[in-house]
Amino acid sequence: MAYFSTDLTKSKLVLLYFLQTSGFVLHEESLLRIMLDNGWADYFGYAQSIAELLEGNLLAKDDASGAIGLTEAGRDALAAFEARLPQSSREAIDAFCERNRRRLRRDAQHEASYERVADDEYVATLRILEGDRAVLSLALSLVSREAAQSVCARWATAAEEVYGDILGRLSQG
Repeated sequence: MAYFSTDLTKSKLVLLYFLQTSGFVLHEESLLRIMLDNGWADYFGYAQSIAELLEGNLLAKDDASGAIGLTEAGRDALAAFEARLPQSSREAIDAFCERNRRRLRRDAQHEASYERVADDEYVATLRILEGDRAVLSLALSLVSREAAQSVCARWATAAEEVYGDILGRLSQG
């Protein structure tokens, strides 16, 4: 039975179902991009849904990294209301997660953020995670916000190569 009193209800169920199906904790930017690119939510519906799910403790967000994950209460809510999400929506999410499992894993393991520390200085923090443990953490001082954004945007695709280069250079004897 697919019944929604509002599009917001559907957006919340899609978010909960997606996070459960993906099996990963994802950064807010990645989650937003996936929801918008697939037409599963519009920006304002997404923003309101995330805010309400976080407020209701159905999702948890790591303030330092911006990573969002499903809580036990979120799993329980999804179990209670999953049947209200149309089968076609569930199948689309299942297929997306299957096709994009490697990318989702990479997005979950490669963190990138930046912050302004002075008038002309930004620090980009880049990390590679294995589970809850950082295997590499870099802090780069940059002269502009644009440079920091660019470094962070490229991190997801360059992280493994950078890690290999650093490890190779430092372990040469």
